[in-house]
Amino acid sequence: MVGGSFEGSHDGQAWTTLGVITSAPAAGQFSEKTLGTTPYRFLRYVAPQGSYGNVAEIEFYDGATKLAGTNIGSAGSFENNGNTFDKALDGNTNTYFDAVNDAAGYFVGIDRGVQTLPTATPTPEPTATPTPEPT
Repeated sequence: MVGGSFEGSHDGQAWTTLGVITSAPAAGQFSEKTLGTTPYRFLRYVAPQGSYGNVAEIEFYDGATKLAGTNIGSAGSFENNGNTFDKALDGNTNTYFDAVNDAAGYFVGIDRGVQTLPTATPTPEPTATPTPEPT
């Protein structure tokens, strides 16, 4: 997984790198990586060269809330063994994604659907104070 990256996209075409794995995660344990606070429609893990995309489980969170969406990922599996990208999103650490070959760029992630991006809140107009009539 070293060299793998997490990416976010608003349109599924232009991707922003949110974080890169710089050290090997401990075997058999979940690892956490903080990726920022910008909401993205698409979130994915992109495997590095030589890894076959091997990953047992990927989950995305906003604080303590697990994010849901439609599973997305690279098609196929090594020797058509059935270890497709959806295995890395099934909640079962005994299954895993095993990509077609060891090329870079195989990915697994979620499409969260249409997301509303934060917008500026308009500043309310000041309320006019009536001027007292002269007496």
